[in-house]
Formats: sequence, structure tokens, C-alpha cells
Amino acid sequence: MNKSLYRTAFFFCFLVTISLQLKSQNNTISFYKVIEGDSVVMFFDDKSYFRELECADNKRYTLIDSAGNFFQSFVDSTNQNSILGRGYYMDGYKNGPFETYFHNGQLQSKGEYRNGFPVGVWLYYYEDGKPERTLTMTPEDTLVSEFFNSRGQHTVTNGNGYFSGPVNANENLPNKIVASGNIVNGKPDGSWISYLAGDVYCSEVFLKGQNIQGSFPNTHIEVRKKYSGISVLNNFFLFSYIDNLEKFKTSACPVFKQNKNPVTQSFKTELDNFKSFANDKIRDVIQRDIDRGNFGDYQLGENRVIFGFSVNEKGVPEKFTQHTGWGDQFFYPITEALRSFARFPKRDSKIFYHIIITITGGTTYSYRTYFSESMSGL
Repeated sequence: MNKSLYRTAFFFCFLVTISLQLKSQNNTISFYKVIEGDSVVMFFDDKSYFRELECADNKRYTLIDSAGNFFQSFVDSTNQNSILGRGYYMDGYKNGPFETYFHNGQLQSKGEYRNGFPVGVWLYYYEDGKPERTLTMTPEDTLVSEFFNSRGQHTVTNGNGYFSGPVNANENLPNKIVASGNIVNGKPDGSWISYLAGDVYCSEVFLKGQNIQGSFPNTHIEVRKKYSGISVLNNFFLFSYIDNLEKFKTSACPVFKQNKNPVTQSFKTELDNFKSFANDKIRDVIQRDIDRGNFGDYQLGENRVIFGFSVNEKGVPEKFTQHTGWGDQFFYPITEALRSFARFPKRDSKIFYHIIITITGGTTYSYRTYFSESMSGL
């Protein structure tokens, strides 16, 4: 068997395995088309999940190797053929020049990877095409060389000045946390503070780029109020949709099944796609907390998270609120899942989504979820 056919045979095995694992009722997810040999076009949505063509927003032209990794060059574009990004993979790792673009066609970022790691100078831009930040990537650190704020003011020059912009401080909240503080010789220095949707997220004190102390002032978990050693805010290399595609998450087009009268005192609804997706995200968040040593934030026994939302005239959940002091890490994944997969009759009063995680010792846990008409769960 020649090399191309060998890769193609393994590629089909890889895709068939995924398709068999991701059946929605009787419909197998089909998120790709073979162009020739191991060249494919793959379809994905604006949340960077591979999806069926019928409900995909974007497409990727690429090759897949025998291990199911992206292989050689790729080009991503919208269904209107506006380019989103392009780059090159070797042995499953990013290598060479990479570029990402806004939906309006303006360049968003560009730089180079070597064996999966960003290297050298990276440039970021605003959606109007004006420069935003220039980073210098070294094996030891990320240095902020230049920064322009949203008003076009050049506030960091030659690695010194004042920074106030988005940082990649939480994988569940990509580029949504805005941090502010002084940059000295390319590194954060002194007191820094960050905000999420207008509220303080966390604050840190740096000495030449090293985090001396930090705190989450609004958390109700005592062990998270203060921390040191590991910085949350010293992450200036921004999240990219390309990183999410590498996780190879897939999702079927939503198929919603509802009771004739789903909003009753004992609220029940059949939302199979949402439930499946939400369960995956809950497990992902808990596992990340375990892997990062944050499992001490969970109390022995029950840990409750409650989100509220209303429903607009299209049946889409909106106006999300969190009603528990703990559980920030679940907010973005669950609200995105609700917005993307859940549909309800229009409703102005709140519906509540409950997550109850029970810790029985060590890292052993179980959880359950449900909807209700009241925050108490009745």
C-alpha cells in the first residue's frame, strides 16, 4: 500500500470511530467530505466545534495523517469564503507561520510556531486593522514589546509602559478578562487588577514578572481568596479558535424535543443535545480543576451552582445570571451550551439550571443537573 493510501485508510478508520461514538438518536454526525486521497474539507461552527454541514458556519481545507492529526497546510474560511486562518502542521504540531483573521477580513494575529510552541515576534490587531499588541516569545517568557489601547494610544513602548487589555486568564472565558498594570522590560510589574464584565476578577502583585501574591476578592471559597507562585494574569498570548479545533470536539445539529407544556410547576424538558453537550463540559471543567490542583476549591459533600436565564421570542436562552458565589468556572461553558443547543417557549420570568456536584472524598465525585422554575429548585 502506498503512503497516501495508508494515511487515507487510517483516516477513514479515525473518522468512522468518531462518527460511531457521536450518534444523535439514529443520525450519525457527518462533519467532513473527502476531496481526494487524504485531502478533506471539514465543517465547524463559530464555537470551534466540528459540526454537520447543514448547521456549520465555517470550513477547513486540510489533510489528515494516519494518526488523525492535521497534516501539512490548512486554510479556514467562512461559508461566505472570507478567510479565518491558515498555517501548517508537521507531525501533529503547529510549525511555521500562522495567521488568524476577523470575520470582516482584517488580520487579527500573525506569528510563527515551532514544534507546537509560539516563537519570535507575534503581532495582534484590532478589528479596524490598527495595531493592538506586539509580543516577543522566548522559551522562558512572553514579553510585551508594544501595546496600543482601544483609543489608539501607544501605552507600551519598547517593553515599558502601561497595559490595559484582554489576557488569556481562563480557558473557559477566552480573552474576556481585561487586566491592567505596568509593564517593565516586557514583564508585568507592581500591582495589577483584572475585570470580567465590569466586576473585579482577580488582582496580583508582580516583581519583575514573578507573581508575589494574588487574590480572587469576590469568591466565597477561602482557599481561592489568596494565592501565590502561579500567575493568572501573566498570559498575554491570546486564545485562538485554532487551539480549540485541535481538541477535535464535534457536535450534531440541534434537534429539540419538548413537552407540549414544558413550563409547569414541576419543570421538565427533553433537550437531548444540550444535556449531552453540557455533561461533557461539566466533566471537562472538573477534570481541569483536578489536573491544575484546584480541586481543593470543592467542598466535601454537595457543591451547588445555579444559573438563571430568560427566553427570547426565538426560544433562545439569554440574560444569564449566576446565583451562587461559587462555580465561576462553569458559567461560560454552560451558558454557551444553553445559548447554542437549548430552545424553549418564550418566557420573560427566569428559568433556573442547577448543577449539584457531590464530593465523597479525594477526587471522587458525582453530579446531577436539572431545570426548575424557582431558584430553590421547586
